[in-house]
Amino acid sequence: MKKLLFLVLFYLSVICLHSQSNRLAFAKPLDAFHLDGELNDWPQDFKRYTIHHPVWRSAETDTQDFEAYFMVGYQLTGNKLCLAIVTQDEHPVQIEGDMELGDLYALFLDEAHHEKGSQTIRYKMSRFDRSMTGERELWDKTASTYLNWDHVAYKINQEKGRIIYEIAIKLRKPIAIGRIIGMGHLVQDVDPEKETVYAWVPSGNKDFNAQPRRLGMVQFVDAKTQFGIVSGKVAWGISNEPTAPEGIRLVEKDNPKNWMYFPVREKGGFEVTLPVGAYYAKPGKTAFFQRETFLKADTTHVKAFTIKAGETSDLGTYQLRAAKAPNFPLRGQALSNFSEQSKSLIDSVIQSYMEYYQIEGVAFAGLKKGEIIYEKQYGVANSFTQEPITDKTLFEVASITKPTFAYAVLRLVDKEIIDLDTPLYTYLPWDEIETMPYAKLLTARLVLSHQTGLPNWGEMRFLHKPGEGYTYSGSAYQYLGRVLEKITGKDIHTILQEEVVQPLILKHFYYQAHPYVRKHKAHGHFNGFPGGIDMPKKPWVAGCLITNARGLSEFVFALKDRKGLTPKTYTEMFRKAVEIPLDEQENNWGFQEYMGLGLFFEKGTDGLVFRHSGNNGDFKSVFRYNDDTEIGYILLANGNTGQFLLDAIEKVLYTPSTKNK
Repeated sequence: MKKLLFLVLFYLSVICLHSQSNRLAFAKPLDAFHLDGELNDWPQDFKRYTIHHPVWRSAETDTQDFEAYFMVGYQLTGNKLCLAIVTQDEHPVQIEGDMELGDLYALFLDEAHHEKGSQTIRYKMSRFDRSMTGERELWDKTASTYLNWDHVAYKINQEKGRIIYEIAIKLRKPIAIGRIIGMGHLVQDVDPEKETVYAWVPSGNKDFNAQPRRLGMVQFVDAKTQFGIVSGKVAWGISNEPTAPEGIRLVEKDNPKNWMYFPVREKGGFEVTLPVGAYYAKPGKTAFFQRETFLKADTTHVKAFTIKAGETSDLGTYQLRAAKAPNFPLRGQALSNFSEQSKSLIDSVIQSYMEYYQIEGVAFAGLKKGEIIYEKQYGVANSFTQEPITDKTLFEVASITKPTFAYAVLRLVDKEIIDLDTPLYTYLPWDEIETMPYAKLLTARLVLSHQTGLPNWGEMRFLHKPGEGYTYSGSAYQYLGRVLEKITGKDIHTILQEEVVQPLILKHFYYQAHPYVRKHKAHGHFNGFPGGIDMPKKPWVAGCLITNARGLSEFVFALKDRKGLTPKTYTEMFRKAVEIPLDEQENNWGFQEYMGLGLFFEKGTDGLVFRHSGNNGDFKSVFRYNDDTEIGYILLANGNTGQFLLDAIEKVLYTPSTKNK
């Protein structure tokens, strides 16, 4: 139970919150501070910042028997950040068997508070246990000096339903008046009938700890600091804007390192208390996109204002200006008529799209007649450290894992270990669906061609009868992986090594954790901010493959040359199993699309294209190869906006003829 609660708290640290205006706290001098778990040495005039926003409940209820707040100060002697977190609870301790359980607390600290994103360290503590951010979660290795408790001291005191967490953290950089650091708080209320988590600001997604907008802020002030208020509105300076501004950045004019991010209200309004001084407003977020729509704010357009003591300054409306999008020909032959000019055009397109769409890193390989005719890497593996992408850098290729797994399945078909049309339940029932009417209809053929009728992820239910339509399903691929383990008596990693990597002699094809991956894998990015290095302990065949453009090209060329499978099985792999619905097609030319076994196909004017793409959110990938003209390409990106480049690059690389083949 104790371990479960901490896992719950970790999960909750990545749940999105609604915008909050209460996200800037002011730390005052606290010379009389003693770390004893008491509040006697905290002055009465210290502001109490409430930790009240509920982000998760284990049961639907409006009853709140829990209150929490924090106070923040500092000691110049010892360069210490001082915190007092106070919770009031009717049930601070629970007894489960012979174990005593209680409420939990987590502190999120980003001392660097870098405008481009910096590492957040998470400290979790209770009367019973403590832990912090793990080594594998780091994407900024300089923060590894924080992965110990040597610079953190705390006392926890419980009395009459109240728990006091008193914390002193020795900061790495000197405390200075005006300096700002990032901070967030989570507290978990554990009651007999329910559990609730409340927060002060921290929020986000898979890699929230890299995003400066996702934390609150603490600014160091002294007794002489005076304050004023600024209010205003943020709006696009264009009509019919596709997205609403989410927030605004306010930056000290004379010290740009002192920046703050504030969400805006529904109609773009905001009101903030700040120390006296000169400031300017910048876009709170620069990239705005929804599906196919992308708009970038011009960060050179700012608006100045001044905060005066005891006064409210009206900023008026700060209008965001849209940056100009790249514009290139919609048709080209850079690969089919390859030349030095082609290289310049490819570079120009990729670099322009990377700059506008804020794509951190890209690996590209142009393919022709079984060779890589142009290979290049662009950008960075980590936007914070600026580590460059090289020919050794590895990427998550997400769902491109599926055709490599399909290849392994077909190898076992050739060996008569599994049959494409034998119902899979006869090998291994799937507990989650075995009582459903269509469960006994699933076969390897239907799984590999996405005809099971099962959804991609989530609750498993049949959306249609197996074999009567296309429904993309990673979950069904996972099930087929378990079937292979059952009938071979081998784990899936061994199967993939023996049936894919070894027979095709593929280099840098990794399906699970490996030292080379730890050293060379790129960081994925969400909205410009890097995340940790994810390495699966066990392969998940729907999307775990980590490789580079050259490694993936070897697999593509193996398919081109029909290596490793019998001619009959290759015919099955390339045969049309099911047509792709129009709203799910990916080609640029309006060609007919269909699904074979593990591969997507386009039947175009210049021949048959086989392809697959991948999307893990913070990684995007694609390979395409024309089986007749023998022209194709691979593009890998380590940012969530990479899709815009994936969609556009083909138009300049290879334009099919207008005549039917």
